[in-house]
Amino acid sequence: MNRMRASMLRKNREATVTALTGGKKARQRLMRMGVVPGAVVVCQSGGTADSPAAYRVGDCLVALSHRDARRVICKENKPEKQGSQAR
Repeated sequence: MNRMRASMLRKNREATVTALTGGKKARQRLMRMGVVPGAVVVCQSGGTADSPAAYRVGDCLVALSHRDARRVICKENKPEKQGSQAR
């Protein structure tokens, strides 16, 4: 699993937040939205440099600008193989 920025996360892929970068106010804003180290984020829809992307964080759906998503350092989680769920 590689470290990456949330802005690089592809649609429907899941990652765990490992760190936040940027200034104090930017980090605090992200933390108020639930984007904290240890949180699992899922990219719901990719944005562009001009439009925000939607990320699921717990039970919430948050929109992050490309700039803010670049401040979120995460580790992509391996996707579960179909059919490997416990019965």
